Amino acid sequence: MSEFKINILPFSILHEEVNISFSINEREGYCRIHKRNLPKNYPTPINELLGEFTWWTIAPQEGDITIPVNLFENKRFAKHYFNKILFDHFYNKGIITNRNFINDTEVYLEDTKFINREYKKYNKYSLRIDNNDLIEGTSLLVSYDGDSFILNRSVQAAQLENDLLGKVKYEGRITKFNSLEEADKNVIYPLLNRDIISFLGLSIERNYSENKYRKYFDFIQKFYESHLKDTVIGECIQIFESGFYKLHESKVYCTTEDSNLLLFGNNQKHFTPYIGVKEYGPIQVPPDKPIKFIFIFHKEDSALANKVYSYLKKGYKSFPGLESFVKIQFEIDTVRSIRFTANDPIEEIDGAIRNLQSNPNTAFDTDAATYAALYISRIKKDTEDEVMDKVYYRLKELLLHYGITSQVIYANNINNPSFNYFLPNIAIALLAKLGGIPWRLYRPIKTDLIIGVSVDRSIVAKEQFIANAFCFQNDGRFKGFNAFEKDNTDALALSIKTAIEQYIAENKGFERLVIHYYKEMSKEEEKPIRNVLNHLNLRLPCVVLTINETLSKDYVLFDSSFDGRMPQSGTFVKTKWNEFILCNNTRYSNKTGTRLEGFPFPIKIKLKSSNYEKINDFNVVRELIDQVYQFSRMYWKSVRQRNLPVTIEYPKLVSRMIPHFDNKVLETFARKSLWFL
Repeated sequence: MSEFKINILPFSILHEEVNISFSINEREGYCRIHKRNLPKNYPTPINELLGEFTWWTIAPQEGDITIPVNLFENKRFAKHYFNKILFDHFYNKGIITNRNFINDTEVYLEDTKFINREYKKYNKYSLRIDNNDLIEGTSLLVSYDGDSFILNRSVQAAQLENDLLGKVKYEGRITKFNSLEEADKNVIYPLLNRDIISFLGLSIERNYSENKYRKYFDFIQKFYESHLKDTVIGECIQIFESGFYKLHESKVYCTTEDSNLLLFGNNQKHFTPYIGVKEYGPIQVPPDKPIKFIFIFHKEDSALANKVYSYLKKGYKSFPGLESFVKIQFEIDTVRSIRFTANDPIEEIDGAIRNLQSNPNTAFDTDAATYAALYISRIKKDTEDEVMDKVYYRLKELLLHYGITSQVIYANNINNPSFNYFLPNIAIALLAKLGGIPWRLYRPIKTDLIIGVSVDRSIVAKEQFIANAFCFQNDGRFKGFNAFEKDNTDALALSIKTAIEQYIAENKGFERLVIHYYKEMSKEEEKPIRNVLNHLNLRLPCVVLTINETLSKDYVLFDSSFDGRMPQSGTFVKTKWNEFILCNNTRYSNKTGTRLEGFPFPIKIKLKSSNYEKINDFNVVRELIDQVYQFSRMYWKSVRQRNLPVTIEYPKLVSRMIPHFDNKVLETFARKSLWFL
């Protein structure tokens, strides 16, 4: 039987009331606080004189205002107070500490078993004062944030320029170098980053754990036992001996039965995409229109192109071939295939396509046939060379202009003995790009209009775009994609208006509008959408679900009865009002007999609606969470499941590419196909 724990530690408050001194002027050693977080009994006359911030301390000076503060009645202030004594507790023990941007305490513990002459290794932990719906009162959320490395030499000794520096160790704490005033560089030690590693010619050896879930649990458990268990902090709070909070079974829920089942060809069901496609075939092949494949490759890579052709045509090891696997006939259009000679081939490929287009006998007739280009790239995937990396995006844009979808195959992968494991992903992506449906959910078709909105947070382009995806039903059929400058909420609203009008024209019933959003939607972002609904005179329930990965600094649920510690897929817990964490992975039973595809952390889902009373109905909440869970199963870029739904993943892929296009507007073909997979 499962036994669930979560990474929060209950603690008792030893003193209900503490004396706090305040200054309306900034003073050294005092803590800043926004006026909305002041205690309720802060003197009203003084309050009227305040600016946006004031400063407080537990060590008063002359002229301060000192008042007793009840920690139970002033939870906002209490959080600031607990953060202060928590930070001081570790700092006074000589442990390297930091305050992050939300004022949580970060603790760096040296890994004394790690030996390197150039730098030391530290395990990093975050401690957050937290209030949630799982336990009464305040608790401590403990996170393991991975490893950091600190150079043994000072900034001065290593002769590092200021522009190389990010975070540094100074006087027993971690801080940003830019936040330091003039200080002796002989006592500042840098945290290693990519620039410093490159400048000094260092190499970092990281030991990656296959099961990051268990590693995470083991680290926070060890930290609790050695630094927190039954510990009194600041003479005010005491961490319980009972350890991480054990959830009662009544607080743990699960998605509906068979919610992870998928439907394949011949109406057959399975929960594993690879097995389902291999055994039963896709649920739908591309529309009845000839498919023509072309190769694009460097003229010296003819042998690699021949290998790819052979593998897709005849199969390779466990991969049976494109026609056998996804029911697509595979033949190469040699007349329209392109061989290039330059390292940057875009102009050469563009010229070749123009020559083909100038001849009626060789032009790409996208009305009569569907074209797919197999591009063998000499550029390594995820290269750090921005110029060469841009070739990928420019080629994508060029081919889209001519209505050609494309599949990039990296040359360095083709001779890999394990290339047979790459081929199913290539086949699935090609099928979807060509208009086929690999699989769909084994669920009744719902009449919700589901819209996903996301952005790629990792891009380094100067411009950031937000993208959306429209899915009119839960059968996996996407009706359109688009992208806009990130702050253009009016364009997003107009796009949603068009989708609603199209939906009404194509469907009889319309239950509700469901928006999957990549972050918490602000009032400014929500207002144009509300205006659209009012303009269309639709009294339509609108639900916004904020969906994002919890990563390591948020709530993480553990199953102590399972050696891998990761809970069964579909398990979810309510952490706060209308806020949940959902375990979305490939552990489908208590005693899983299949190989788990990674150990992803839970995703966080927050529900919000201003016109849908049923949002407080648990059955409706479960249905909406089910929907998120099921849409994560519709990822057609590979046969591996993702833990985020495609309503978030697909727009994120679009928003990652569009900033690199010369034309920042998606053409019609790009708005109607899954070209980005």
